[in-house]
Amino acid sequence: TGKASQERLKFKESAMGPFPHDAPAAVISGDNPMGTDGFEFVEFAHPERYHPYGFFNETQMRDFYAASDLIVSRAGASSIFEIAAHGKPSILVPLAHAAQDHQRKNAYEYAGEGGAVIIEEGNLTPHILYAEIKKLMDDPEKRKRMGESAKSFARTDSAEIIAKEILKLGIH
Repeated sequence: TGKASQERLKFKESAMGPFPHDAPAAVISGDNPMGTDGFEFVEFAHPERYHPYGFFNETQMRDFYAASDLIVSRAGASSIFEIAAHGKPSILVPLAHAAQDHQRKNAYEYAGEGGAVIIEEGNLTPHILYAEIKKLMDDPEKRKRMGESAKSFARTDSAEIIAKEILKLGIH
């Protein structure tokens, strides 16, 4: 994410109160390792509950999804696919300046199926994020329904379907 996006994501626990349910949070920041230029909340909150990572390998990613009750993510196609394939409820924050507004379109298409809640980047504050996380964490039945909706959205067999169609084209 860009610097402006990171500025919005500087969550300081003193501003938002304790993280819901004292839950641990894994933060995957990609090329921006924690503490270099964004995500200051790790320094100010309860660092024992925040686990920063640059990237996950395949095994770590699988373990991450297995252990997660709720995902907060951007709304790129790959992110949404991973969340849906693992059947996880999510809060999506589309990148406001994504090319052709694709993240917002992705997010609303996906959320329309019931797997996610959307917080527009311009509306994102620590208090709003906290309230959404708390609301979902306090409602396991809603998280379950969202997870089921996520699973039904995923097309985990798409490669097989495409391969079969390609083979049909070659056999005339």
